[in-house]
This record gives sequence, structure tokens and C-alpha cells, in this order.
Amino acid sequence: EKRKIQEFNNNQMIEYDNEGNAVYNGYFSKKKDKIEKIGDGYIFKYEKNVLKEVYHSQNGHETFKCYSFEKSNSPFLNVMNEYTANGILKYKGGYDGSPLIGFTRDGKGDEYDENEMLVYSGYWKKNKRNGHGLYYQNTILYYEGDWVDNIPEGRGKLLNENGDVVYNGQWKKGYYIIKKGYGI
Repeated sequence: EKRKIQEFNNNQMIEYDNEGNAVYNGYFSKKKDKIEKIGDGYIFKYEKNVLKEVYHSQNGHETFKCYSFEKSNSPFLNVMNEYTANGILKYKGGYDGSPLIGFTRDGKGDEYDENEMLVYSGYWKKNKRNGHGLYYQNTILYYEGDWVDNIPEGRGKLLNENGDVVYNGQWKKGYYIIKKGYGI
């Protein structure tokens, strides 16, 4: 049987396996000499010391899968799949993070709505759309261009439902710039 190594910080606990991999990160209570996992936490599952899945836990029991990880075609990039509590894929792409600090969308990735329809395809930084990206409404390309912290900013195109370009130019704080002021 693998031994458990536990690290405590206030009312949170991180539990490690023999290989030094974090296998649980969440809340706990101590009653007499017994430690009990309580409330929300995360359970981490590994294959050959490589993180494969992260589950949300309630009182130490798995409730739903939050993330899964896979190798991509690039030797330098791994892919994170992020899921809703109902098991619906909501993001697939690059990421940053670890079991100890959490995971954020980072790099190129795709975001999906509750029907698993593509909403955004482009670049991310710290869970926000940053860089070039494509934004869709009801599977129709609506905006193509630059983003800063989830807002269209810089060069971009607004398209109508037929795919015709309605505006092509500079954007500031989510609005396209017209000659005198901002347009909507």
C-alpha cells in the first residue's frame, strides 16, 4: 500500500502519493487523531506519474470530472480539456498550472457553449481571451481579430450572419472606432 504524505495550511490539506504527486487538494477537519476530507476539493489521477484527470470532490468523494489532459501532436504542448459539472466539454487547448496552484487557459484553445458549439477559437492568457481569435454566435463567425482581457481590442472585423464584413478596422474596449467617437 502506498503511504500518504499530507501537508496542512490553515484549513486546507494537500495529500501526496509515494511518487510526490499531489492526489488531493481541499478542505479537511481533524477530529481526535482522524483527518476527514470535508467540503470542496480536488482529486488528481495519474498514469505513470503523468497527470491525466482532475475531479471535483465533495467530502473526499468524486462528484464530477473537471479536467483531463492529453498529449498533442506538438512535443512541446499538452492539451487540457475542461468540463462543466454536467460533463460537457467547455474548453480544449493550451494551459498553464499544476495541482498545487490550479489550472488556467493559456496558449491556443477552443471554447464551447453548453451545447458544445464552438464559441471562441484563439489565444488565451490567464483564462482570458488575449491575442488573435475568432468569436462565433450560433455557429456563425461574428468577430475576427485581436483581444485583450476578453474584450475586442486592436485590429478586427465584425461580420453579419451572411459572413459579409460590416466593419474592418480598429477596436477599443469592445467598440469599433469611427471617425468621431465610438460605434456600437
